[in-house]
Amino acid sequence: MPALFGLACSDAASPFEALPREDPQTDGSQPADEPAHHTKNCKDDCVPTSIVTTADHVCAIVQGAVACWGWNMYGQLGDGSKTDSSVPVRVAGLDSGVTAVAAGTNNSCAVVNGAVRCWGLSLGDVSETLSTPSLIVGLPQGVSRIAVGTAHACALAKGDVYCWGRGDYGELGNAATEWSSKPVKVEGLNAVSAIGVGHLHSCALQQGLVYCWGWNEDGQLGNGSYINSAVPVLVDTLPSQVTEIATGQQVSCALAAGTVYCWGWNGNGNLGNDEVRGSALPLAVEGLPGGVESIATGQLHTCAIVQGEVWCWGRNMQGQLGNDSTEQSARPVKVYDLPHDVLEVQAGVAHTCARRPDAVQCWGWNGKGQLGDASTRDSLTPAQAVAF
Repeated sequence: MPALFGLACSDAASPFEALPREDPQTDGSQPADEPAHHTKNCKDDCVPTSIVTTADHVCAIVQGAVACWGWNMYGQLGDGSKTDSSVPVRVAGLDSGVTAVAAGTNNSCAVVNGAVRCWGLSLGDVSETLSTPSLIVGLPQGVSRIAVGTAHACALAKGDVYCWGRGDYGELGNAATEWSSKPVKVEGLNAVSAIGVGHLHSCALQQGLVYCWGWNEDGQLGNGSYINSAVPVLVDTLPSQVTEIATGQQVSCALAAGTVYCWGWNGNGNLGNDEVRGSALPLAVEGLPGGVESIATGQLHTCAIVQGEVWCWGRNMQGQLGNDSTEQSARPVKVYDLPHDVLEVQAGVAHTCARRPDAVQCWGWNGKGQLGDASTRDSLTPAQAVAF
């Protein structure tokens, strides 16, 4: 395993100390003969400014650099190895200038000085894996946001959306149904402020309205039909003042005037309307206190921040709802033992993470070390803070 923290870099270039783990883990999170290099004793203020998770790994921006932890079969942690890590490891070469990061199922991407670099399973060639970041060619300069799904990604640059990777269900939004190894421009959108990528569909927020495209078998495009679309379609019946969107495996959600709306597949109650019947049109989530601040959608569960508290609903087999239970819930339940100061929440396949002013805490499934607590033990409530 490469000694990433032995790479030459000045103190100004990277916030992380070059410290190998001294004692091998015995809980299966790291092989004893391959010591990981992680971000322990990170210099000065090491509180992340952003976190992201979609599947079974998590990434965070720390002082303009990126650290990731969890599943690493395809090199999606970016540390030059394919070894899982239950503690954060620094992404090689991304020591400064990172303004956005995204974690897909088998890969990760970051915006660095307006350009995009990705690592893990290639979105253009599924036979290729990259264990360190590689520049995505064909995007305009000035990218501000990035989103990654199972096999495709989208980037936002000056109001336009560009997607690449798998496209056989129309998820690239360019009126075609074929893969593209190079970014293609999404048709009909030119003033987008936010993007989201699900399993095989994509969504965008433009001037308070939501548009989605791609696979629609469960109604995740939200236009009242179950027909795939290779171009963006307007989500029906939503208020016109949407401020945030979130996309899961086969579900989409939006936040408007403090109310959460979700649509698509609902087999585990992840629409939050106290039912398990899906909907091709947006439904208001029931049982949340007023004044929702932010939302996140994982594979089969969804979470929201309300006055600094986290509420979650949907599947809960591994405790990803954080309420000290493994019983699924079709209505929001409050996460236990979490201070009321949460700034950001992110949901993965079967785990959830919250960013607070001075810490990151995760809960749920931990088989790949995605809770970041130096173990592989599941937790039904927020685990100890991730050590950067």
